[in-house]
Amino acid sequence: CTEVVCASEDNVLSRMNSKKVKLSQVGIRCQFCVHLPHKQRGGRSSTFPSSMNRIYQSLTMMIRDHFETCPAMPSELKATYKDLRSN
Repeated sequence: CTEVVCASEDNVLSRMNSKKVKLSQVGIRCQFCVHLPHKQRGGRSSTFPSSMNRIYQSLTMMIRDHFETCPAMPSELKATYKDLRSN
C-alpha cells in the first residue's frame, strides 16, 4: 500500500507551511492516490520522516489516519483493511 520515494520539488513546495522537507529527502507515500492532485488526496497520504527514528511513527500515523479515507484505494482492499483493523 506504500512506496518509498525521494522528495521532489513539488513535495518541497507543497509543504512550505508545514514541516520542512528537503529536496531528495526519503519519504513514504500511498501508492493509490499518488496520481491525484495534492489537494484531492486524503490526509497523511505521504510522510517525510525527519530521522530514522521517526519512520515507525510516521508509518503508523499514515496507517491510522490515511488508508480508511483514501479516495483512490480499491474498495475491496479498503474492505479488507477495515476488517483487519476491527479484529
